[in-house]
Amino acid sequence: MDTRNQPNPMKRRDFLQKTAVLAASAIFLPALGNRAYSAAHAIKNKSAVPTVKLNNGLLMPMLGFGTYSLKGDICQRSVADAIAVGYRLFDTATRYGNEAFVGAGIQQSGIKREDLFITSKVWVDDSGYEKSKMAFETSLKNSAPVIWIYT
Repeated sequence: MDTRNQPNPMKRRDFLQKTAVLAASAIFLPALGNRAYSAAHAIKNKSAVPTVKLNNGLLMPMLGFGTYSLKGDICQRSVADAIAVGYRLFDTATRYGNEAFVGAGIQQSGIKREDLFITSKVWVDDSGYEKSKMAFETSLKNSAPVIWIYT
């Protein structure tokens, strides 16, 4: 074989050594268990998600789970599953029509409500002081399974 035009040809010996290492790792890594090739045990923090400190001193996650297109049982299961994998911030809106399902997913997860951040939005038709208060109360009623804490 002519190797003059190839920039860095691999020699037969190099190829055999690299494939032997690959074959050995394929055989022995499963025997060592998940910890041999996962970094999950290396995380020392309670959460790897960056947070922002609010004026009241609480640390809120900067990454949240959006529920825009989720409805029904899929929404409920998705929220419960997201909590199970570590999400603590959820975004919903009355306009999405899924606040009750988000609340049901939170209740299904079994986590304390105080450990979560739930954001909802006021639709433009509900702008203004009195209408916004009414929209907020509607969101609370729609999410009945969730214990909302506000002051």
